[in-house]
Amino acid sequence: MRGNSAEWAGRTIAGAAKAVITPPVGYPMGNWGLRQGVARGVHRDLHARSVVFKRDGTALALVSLEMAGLTSETVEAIKARIFQVAGIPAENVLLNFTHSHTSPDTITSLPKEWITWTTWLADQVAGCVFSALNRAVPARIGSGLGSFSGWTVNRQYPEKPIDTELGVMCIDDGGGRPIARLVNFACHGVADGGQYLEWSGDFAGEMSAEIEGQLPGSVAVYVQGAAGDIHPFDWWFGNTASEHLHTHEDTALLGGSLAAAALTVGEGIATEAEVPLAVAL
Repeated sequence: MRGNSAEWAGRTIAGAAKAVITPPVGYPMGNWGLRQGVARGVHRDLHARSVVFKRDGTALALVSLEMAGLTSETVEAIKARIFQVAGIPAENVLLNFTHSHTSPDTITSLPKEWITWTTWLADQVAGCVFSALNRAVPARIGSGLGSFSGWTVNRQYPEKPIDTELGVMCIDDGGGRPIARLVNFACHGVADGGQYLEWSGDFAGEMSAEIEGQLPGSVAVYVQGAAGDIHPFDWWFGNTASEHLHTHEDTALLGGSLAAAALTVGEGIATEAEVPLAVAL
């Protein structure tokens, strides 16, 4: 860990890191009725992004994976590997999935092609958390809320209200330089349509890349909310008149616009150094 940890007793420290977790080209895709076949390329690498907080012997890790999901057994194996590598117990790890549908179809079962890959994935995620822990420095942390309305819709009942709340956490070092931005929003990761046979982080990946470009050296972590029937743009079932056709351009538009909104919220957030840590199970 950078610096003198003995001098940081009683202070909250934080670090962030990311790692590429893109599956091999040629592996089967899924997560969409129209998307059948194997991946023929990579549009945007999938990533694991992690933020680690530590204070007085307590360490917490928040990890976001640009995937639709994983089986409970695989999640447990990843948390066990994090404990082996970084020493953070499973109950202190929050694993969140951006729910990108241009990722492996591994939510409920693991086809034979994925069994070896998930072992590799656990190593990558654990290494990402360990890297974040070793980059940790005294931090200033703050959070705030905004709204990202007009970009999403209930796919079943378009006339009904939806959750458009946008939550942002700013994590900076003692000099005010950004370590990480956590962005919480609720929207299905289906901006990239079923016509694409390419791995992609969908709009969440676009958002993270845009924020990291605007704030060099930072890690932008998308934390998926309760998306349920919330879809991008005006894509409700039966609507044939949408101006957006699930293209990569639509995905970039949504992700870039969400990034801009999150950065605006972040500009109004005050940070503080004295932040206690706790775990609620």
